[in-house]
Amino acid sequence: MWLICGECVHHLKVGLGDVVEMILIDEGQRYDANHPFHLHGYSFRVIGMDRLNKSTSKEEVMELDRQDRLPRNLNKTAVAKDSVTVPDGGYVIIRFHANNPGFWMLHCHISFHNQIGMGLIVQVGEIHQMPKKPKNFPRCGMWKFSGYDDETNNKPQCTSGSQNITTGNMLSVVALLVTLLGKKLL
Repeated sequence: MWLICGECVHHLKVGLGDVVEMILIDEGQRYDANHPFHLHGYSFRVIGMDRLNKSTSKEEVMELDRQDRLPRNLNKTAVAKDSVTVPDGGYVIIRFHANNPGFWMLHCHISFHNQIGMGLIVQVGEIHQMPKKPKNFPRCGMWKFSGYDDETNNKPQCTSGSQNITTGNMLSVVALLVTLLGKKLL
């Protein structure tokens, strides 16, 4: 479990060089609305997508996958993207080569959904495999607002956006089944 500013954060740790496949599911139980998902730091291949019905469940999609009934396009014609819409009552299968070490956010682009937990941090590689930070790189709390540059520019300039992350138990997973709206969120 991770804590950022005292809040629990979903976390997936994968090895540097792994091929990661994720099945994103929208159970479609409340609204006829899709979910635009975005992965920072990568482009991924959309190797499968379908709307099964007006609603579905994680269990149904997992059973279809066990029966090899979720088709996958594994040739070079699979579309490369960094965002994809998960259809209401359906799923999307994405796959990427984890060759960019770091901490990357995967989240729904509907702000409210992201705020209620429809996102996760994908950690690619171990800390010692991450690039070293530049000398004098801003840290949390370093920036202090000291007024505006001039009368025409009334926007504060923030150069620090990093968070202090505390890590706990982390699982190394190559495949992940993410269930959207699995809980009653609204």
